[in-house]
Amino acid sequence: DEELCSKSLQIQSKRFYIDLKRNRRGKYIKISEVSTNKSTKRKVILSLAVSREFRDKLTTFAEFLAQQGNSIPHNDSHDGRLKSERIDGENKKYYLDLKENSRGRFLKVCTQICDRRGPMRKEIAIPAQGIVDIRNNLSEVLEECSSDEDALELPASRELRVEQKRFYFDVGSNARGVFLRISEVTANYRTSITVPKRGWAQIRDVI
Repeated sequence: DEELCSKSLQIQSKRFYIDLKRNRRGKYIKISEVSTNKSTKRKVILSLAVSREFRDKLTTFAEFLAQQGNSIPHNDSHDGRLKSERIDGENKKYYLDLKENSRGRFLKVCTQICDRRGPMRKEIAIPAQGIVDIRNNLSEVLEECSSDEDALELPASRELRVEQKRFYFDVGSNARGVFLRISEVTANYRTSITVPKRGWAQIRDVI
């Protein structure tokens, strides 16, 4: 994937990277969390639409912390959760939980997706005092490196199961334009066809 823009910042013992990247399906944001000794690395992937909503949620959490100060009650019955939000993407749900433990307050960002390899869980933890910095850097990436054409992001991949077969529908783009790849997968083989965008309406009419 091509990297278009990148920001990095240090928050406590962690370094965070906010990268704007592009692949055949369009542009997206990757937020990575790396420990100082590089022993652990976590990341979440966000579409541009989700990134904008995530930025707004960060503002909500920052305002909540500013209003409450140190008076937020600790709630053991909710595993230390102080405030929660959710973002619904096209094929992912993102869960944002502001939590507190013996080391302090932090924002846990978690998503779980199901792809051809099975369920995958991705998460990062942002120290509370770094929420505003993450929001500001994310805003800069979105403002500096995105454009109006980003609103035309390609659709997310879709999956359809029919009897013993699975069909995958992936929209992509290359130098010749936008296309739809339809893949048929069974336990024994896999085959696919590629349909240029200009032929989609004709195929729809035939079906």
